[in-house]
Amino acid sequence: MQKNDITLKDAVESYIEEIEMTNSANTVKAYKNGIRMFLKSVEKRGLTEDSPLSDLDQTFINVFVKYLRSYSPGTEALYLTAVKGFFDFLSESGSFEYSPAKMKKLLKNKARHVEKRIPSFSVQMIEKIIEYAERLPDMECSTTRDELIQKRDAAFIITLADTGMRVNEACNLYIRDIDQYQRKATVTGIKGEL
Repeated sequence: MQKNDITLKDAVESYIEEIEMTNSANTVKAYKNGIRMFLKSVEKRGLTEDSPLSDLDQTFINVFVKYLRSYSPGTEALYLTAVKGFFDFLSESGSFEYSPAKMKKLLKNKARHVEKRIPSFSVQMIEKIIEYAERLPDMECSTTRDELIQKRDAAFIITLADTGMRVNEACNLYIRDIDQYQRKATVTGIKGEL
């Protein structure tokens, strides 16, 4: 794909084909929406789908960030990820040059940041969940599959309660991370290995 021979529309279609091969249907749909919004935003600066790719440059990200202000920070972050992926795709294919460092800095300075909400649970609620999890393996099930699911859920909740691991840390554990003889596990946490 040569930069002079390709239109913005052709580049977008190639990118969509690429993400369709490696992502889920929901991700593809979200990225398509993000790219569609990007194309709408650049039209305000005179760039159309039929414009040559050589007319596109990194400054169009500024236009896009402003365009997304009416959307939630989460939607903005998703669409910017899709467009950054588009720029990365173009760069990797050799049809576009841009500075990833400059893009990272631009997104850090211009884009809104999605604040993580930490759910708050009372001690009584947590204790109630743990008590339920302890009773779960003894509850009657109609199938072996349901019985195994209940035992898995109980083990998961009790493990979290006993170890203090976060859900994402426990979900990222592999069998190789657990030494059952020494009763230890290597857990990769937010700040590295624990």
